[in-house]
Amino acid sequence: MGSNFSKFEISTVSKKKINNYAIGIALHNNEGNVGINKREGWFRYWETMDDSFVGEGIVIDPYLLKDAFANISKTNDQSNLLVLVKPVKKITYYAGFAWQKSNQIHSLEDWDLLLKRQALIAKNPIEIKIIKN
Repeated sequence: MGSNFSKFEISTVSKKKINNYAIGIALHNNEGNVGINKREGWFRYWETMDDSFVGEGIVIDPYLLKDAFANISKTNDQSNLLVLVKPVKKITYYAGFAWQKSNQIHSLEDWDLLLKRQALIAKNPIEIKIIKN
């Protein structure tokens, strides 16, 4: 509540070797703007939706990252921004969006700042310890 992002924790087990896992964002008709920031661990798409803009994004610990790239197809709805993750037992990442008409963001730069902020939150979580006397 009060966040544009949902936290996902994925645990996996496999008897076979896994090279990587993929997390992605649909690029629909390839008319938007892709942003890839491997160093900070955030990835986004900014696209026109009707008479406004929508930003979609993923935030993940850069340590888990193998690669990230836009896979472009000439077929509608077959293009994706793919984030490839090392095959670890537990993957934690954040995915979310913001809509320009919500008045939370007004521009691509605002969306990038929200993603940077979420990356800092993920990197520096609040830790609460309850000590019983």
